[in-house]
Amino acid sequence: TTLAHALILAAPAEQQSAVLDAIHTAYFEQGIDIGNKAKVIEIGQQFGVDTSRLDDVDFLDDVAGAAEGSRAAGIQGVPFFIINQKLAVSGAQPPSVLLDAIGQAAGQMSDVTG
Repeated sequence: TTLAHALILAAPAEQQSAVLDAIHTAYFEQGIDIGNKAKVIEIGQQFGVDTSRLDDVDFLDDVAGAAEGSRAAGIQGVPFFIINQKLAVSGAQPPSVLLDAIGQAAGQMSDVTG
């Protein structure tokens, strides 16, 4: 999925959510191979993404490196939240769990700054 991730990152920030939705629709609903460069470019062109970045070896290496860094950190699923560079919340959680984690992170910050 490196190409799909690269397409999302190549999109302007305000378009990234729409590009992600289009990738999900293509893969999960239409059975499109999102590892196929031509298909990924097609998706990107719908949103005016500069798909030439998908030919940039350094850019693709950076995308693949970020994914590898996530795997090395033990991230195996989504969503995955890292709060205050210290607390991790994995998987779909109820809002109360996220609020508690944010509260813990805020408490840790005040311990350091207070």
